[in-house]
Amino acid sequence: MILDAAGPNFSQGLSWQSYSNSEPGSSHPFQNSVEEDPNPVSKKFYDLLDAADTKLYPGSSLSQLAFVSRMLNIKIENNMSQRGYNQIIKLLKESLPEDNIMHDSYYQMKKLVRSLGLPVEKINYCESGCILYWGDDDELLASCKFCSKPRYKRCIV
Repeated sequence: MILDAAGPNFSQGLSWQSYSNSEPGSSHPFQNSVEEDPNPVSKKFYDLLDAADTKLYPGSSLSQLAFVSRMLNIKIENNMSQRGYNQIIKLLKESLPEDNIMHDSYYQMKKLVRSLGLPVEKINYCESGCILYWGDDDELLASCKFCSKPRYKRCIV
């Protein structure tokens, strides 16, 4: 298979060094090669790595990505409104040192997390917390098996 790709003269007297794009006298075969900008997918990945490594402010124990993920988790667990969340973020930003790189709003934080490219699946649940409408229950049930509360709110016309 290698001979098919490289051709019949692949192993006849040529060394690996003749295939490198190094210039004579260079100490490293790729030292003088041209650097390219990463493609958009790679660029996005490198930006995420930077966000994971960048501290919130000099001397902080939290990275930007760690802070964002923990704050979004707090919002979800406490069922906070977007407006209330933005107010808390604004207060936190004001209380941190001036050279902090904290995002200013829920939208900016959500945008950073969305750039991770993780899949999102919305799952309905009983408002009493009895059941998740997922898997076999996804399309079949119109009300909770345990408390009989309706799955969907009724529209009153």
